[in-house]
Amino acid sequence: MKSEEDPSSLRFKAFCLWNIWKARNEFVFRGITMSPMMTSIFAFREASEPFPAHPSRCPNHQSRGIPPQSSPPQRDPAKRINCDGSFDHGSQEAAFGIVITDSQGHICDGKAGKVICSSPIEVKALSLVEACRFAASDNTPTVIFTDCKSLVDESMWPWRCFGLLSHIKTILRQCHWIHLSFTHRRFNLCADWVARNARCLYLPRDWISVLSIVAPLL
Repeated sequence: MKSEEDPSSLRFKAFCLWNIWKARNEFVFRGITMSPMMTSIFAFREASEPFPAHPSRCPNHQSRGIPPQSSPPQRDPAKRINCDGSFDHGSQEAAFGIVITDSQGHICDGKAGKVICSSPIEVKALSLVEACRFAASDNTPTVIFTDCKSLVDESMWPWRCFGLLSHIKTILRQCHWIHLSFTHRRFNLCADWVARNARCLYLPRDWISVLSIVAPLL
């Protein structure tokens, strides 16, 4: 005998169908293309809304953030910034994404944008510059994480990024509260998600709140 399906699973399926229908209408009537990823994200977000009669079922979005980072400094930083870039060799389009979390791992801010670059390593370096500029504006102990080891180790600096990395070195010299650290790519998936969707123009306006929901799924 087939067991009864979980109500939360049925709820998610229903919102998936509803968002697929809305995406279809956006394309037919407005010419707007919505990616399958964003359609599923919106479905997940709507399905996660609390039931009025059962407020305890509402997930605690504020407790969700990116996974713990590797190689933190001895003093626990007030902020962590993950940065990454996305580059398409065919279209030459590029974008960066930075995700800011507090000491508890809660996503609290972020930034994304399209840039002009000639290589993947260059857009990663630009994302690191943007992260340093963001951290420099706030006198708060901050660790910036990148999944590109050559950008953290000065002896491995790529020649094409030397100017950008020299600018980062100047910022770090002036802002003693900022530290750079390498992290494994699996711990940098949130910044990667932001950069990829920014490049494809799929990033919603409220992407910070969306990312808080999506982070555990990445």
